[in-house]
Amino acid sequence: TVVNNNAISIGNTSFTDGIVVTGSVNFDSNITASGNISASGYISASDIITQHIWNQDIDSAYGSTYIDMGGSSGTQGPKIIAHGREQLDMGFSWIRFNDGSTNTYFQVKSNYEDYALFSSGQGGNIGIHTNQVGNNTATIHGNLVISGSGRASGSVTASGEISASGFV
Repeated sequence: TVVNNNAISIGNTSFTDGIVVTGSVNFDSNITASGNISASGYISASDIITQHIWNQDIDSAYGSTYIDMGGSSGTQGPKIIAHGREQLDMGFSWIRFNDGSTNTYFQVKSNYEDYALFSSGQGGNIGIHTNQVGNNTATIHGNLVISGSGRASGSVTASGEISASGFV
């Protein structure tokens, strides 16, 4: 251990302001800091208690990107904020996507389909097996099977055969 002015060096002889330790440090009690704690490597712990997890690499011109772990501002569960937009909100009994009502597309992929389910952020239009959706429509690319009754309010247009085993 070497002490020089405002610096303490343990395990080496280089000095800066503060404490420099070469090797491992083990604490058997709490560590309290009133400023930032930074690391150039990994931080590992059995439990980490925090309110926010931030991504410092995102350009701040697009807004902050972080995970809000919940409990503040009336939130019940974690939220994911990407570029300043609330993208995912998880509560006790719900999962909401795009809760901030921004122009954000929602896409679910499957093993064989890039657009198993798709929702347009602009108009709230829905596509199944397609991302080609029109205004105020639900577009289905492939077969539609209805088990039970179905009802249409407005016109029904078909290009091809319509078959029925019962009343039409």
